[in-house]
Amino acid sequence: MLKRLFVSSIGLLLLCSAAAKKPPQKYTAVVRKIIDGDTIAIYREPLGNYQKVRLVCIDAPEKAQTPYGLKSKDWLSGQVLNKKVEVEDFGSDQYQRILGKIFIDGNSINLLSVQEGQSVVYRQYMRPCKEEQDFYFN
Repeated sequence: MLKRLFVSSIGLLLLCSAAAKKPPQKYTAVVRKIIDGDTIAIYREPLGNYQKVRLVCIDAPEKAQTPYGLKSKDWLSGQVLNKKVEVEDFGSDQYQRILGKIFIDGNSINLLSVQEGQSVVYRQYMRPCKEEQDFYFN
């Protein structure tokens, strides 16, 4: 019985490890709402519904953290609201939001937000941004 439990545990560990290394889905969507400086709502034509996207690798002030929360939200609105974006979807978080990077014309809005001082690097969740990590810290 102990051997069966051990084998089952190893199998589960391997399954989780494989899922964690799964490449992100990529698709286009239109940004329809800005929740705050690091969360948006997108509309995907084939699905016909709205989905929230939490931008990975960054942390922006909350709306209530005035004045910076509103400035960050306004900045993000100016960049992406009602625009078509490319989304790299890394799965969902515990709040059922997509964890993603968004791009316009090949430029990472997540990275631009940090470079423009509208957000900070969220070190705890840098795994999806490992390839461009050096750019986030310069």
